[in-house]
Amino acid sequence: MDFVDFAQVMMLMNACQVWSCVRPENIGGGMVRRTIIDLTMLRLRAISFERFVSAMPGWLFMLAAMAIIGAVLIVPQWLSCRELAWRAEVMKAQTQRLEDLHGRYIAFLDALNNEDLDLYEQLAFSELRLKPEGTNFVMVRNGLSYVPISSGHREGNSIERQLTVSMDVVGEEVEPLEPINTRLVRMTTKKKSRIVLLVMGLGCLVLGLWPSEHIYDNGDEA
Repeated sequence: MDFVDFAQVMMLMNACQVWSCVRPENIGGGMVRRTIIDLTMLRLRAISFERFVSAMPGWLFMLAAMAIIGAVLIVPQWLSCRELAWRAEVMKAQTQRLEDLHGRYIAFLDALNNEDLDLYEQLAFSELRLKPEGTNFVMVRNGLSYVPISSGHREGNSIERQLTVSMDVVGEEVEPLEPINTRLVRMTTKKKSRIVLLVMGLGCLVLGLWPSEHIYDNGDEA
């Protein structure tokens, strides 16, 4: 702050002190005195803010502008990438289920081509309710079954049920996508707050690029 600006500030401060000591009846009312004091203080604050801004280096405003504008532009894209990564995990788990299902169908076709007697027996029981001679029907947890004489029981499930693979993987193999509800996310995703932040960032950018006068200690301008 040079000598002229310092003198202006001191004159404004002295004026505030003088007007605060004047009685209302001498100037026609307290409202007039209060208005003059408010205007003087407003002018003083404007000068102080102007000197504060001019004293700040421009790179600080540039950093603030980069941070604000970067947050507005990057945070929504980061949220989109996070959701896409979660969807990729879901698709990966579902692809694994489809591969398991494909393997079951390949094994089933191979058994048919090889004329597997166990598969034929299972098809006859599950689809036609035909059982081999010398066996008895029993009820098990998964449905109707029968017990052969020689070995253990055979399940009565249908072939479709054995070949079916559940595709509901959300919440099991892949955790549900947890929403992020921080103040930064809310400010950078809502339309009104995004506009306000962009205006603030552009304002800091203008202040950072605005030319300022650098004053040396000897009072000479650079």
